Amino acid sequence: MTSRYQQVADALRAAILRGDYAPGETIPSQAELCETYRVSRWTIRQAVAVLEREGLVTPVRKRGTVVRNRHPVRLPLSRYSAALSPGGRLGPWETACERQGIDGRAEVVGVRRLAAPADIAALLEVEEGTTVVYRRRHMWARDRVAQVQEAWMPHDLVAGTPLARARKIVGGVYAMLAQLGHPPATVTETVRARLPTAEEARVLGLGVGTPVLALERVTRDHQGVALEVLRAAADADRVELLYDNLPLTPDETD
Repeated sequence: MTSRYQQVADALRAAILRGDYAPGETIPSQAELCETYRVSRWTIRQAVAVLEREGLVTPVRKRGTVVRNRHPVRLPLSRYSAALSPGGRLGPWETACERQGIDGRAEVVGVRRLAAPADIAALLEVEEGTTVVYRRRHMWARDRVAQVQEAWMPHDLVAGTPLARARKIVGGVYAMLAQLGHPPATVTETVRARLPTAEEARVLGLGVGTPVLALERVTRDHQGVALEVLRAAADADRVELLYDNLPLTPDETD
């Protein structure tokens, strides 16, 4: 015999899948669900826990239980090439959003000079404590922040340019670097899943137990000089990374 909480979970699941509760919306409160299904709070908690394990909902502090997004922003690797030409109006994030018909934008929330910490210095291949320009941005998709970005660039490379100022770069950072005579040539990306920091959870509107996609990207020019280190934390429900049509070549070291 199916347990009562499983029956409630089945009913809520069906409601979510047919669109009664849209992605980003909250389902009714425990008290409302108790009244609707005439069961105890314990039963409702068990039912909601089933949906959490299935990835359909997530608890968000001060909001309630939120339906997770099933239509993420898809970020293909080709977004970089599309944003390389100087004079363009969109950066990689905005380019990807526009191609999917999503209202996306980049918001600069802080730019400052600071001494490079050891891990960033190692990636930029400079001495620890070397002055770098730090840029923090929030990447919006529709009406919510979907990704938090932090970037570090050598100060000597960007001093006196728009990249060292607290303003949005029309066309994106890559196009500006190309315009300054340092066109990006290669990108190395590392992606993993982790739990968000308290600040990331607040900005992204996530529960602290909801994982994020953590991306680390190092961009170099044709001479192999590191131009930028970028670290991003993305809502794993709202962002999807796509590495498509990558060439497969024999490993000459074998």
